[in-house]
Amino acid sequence: IGWIKTVEWLQWYDFEAQPGGALESDAHQRGSIECLSVLSGELEVEVGGVIDTARAGDTLRYRCDRPHVIRNKGAEVARATMVCILK
Repeated sequence: IGWIKTVEWLQWYDFEAQPGGALESDAHQRGSIECLSVLSGELEVEVGGVIDTARAGDTLRYRCDRPHVIRNKGAEVARATMVCILK
């Protein structure tokens, strides 16, 4: 979404994961963060060995300048919006 140069520092995603699905990401630029807002289902985010869980209506904000994983540990499809702010 937005002007082509916008994706160099700001990215929006419509995220969906089937039960058991996972998105494994490499580290982004130093100082970058992601904001994951869960629309339905339940997701967990692991960064540096620390795991946080979010359900529909919750938002997680976390450093994405290190490897990170988003997992659907629930029994239903999970949907979320994700905004990545790159440095």
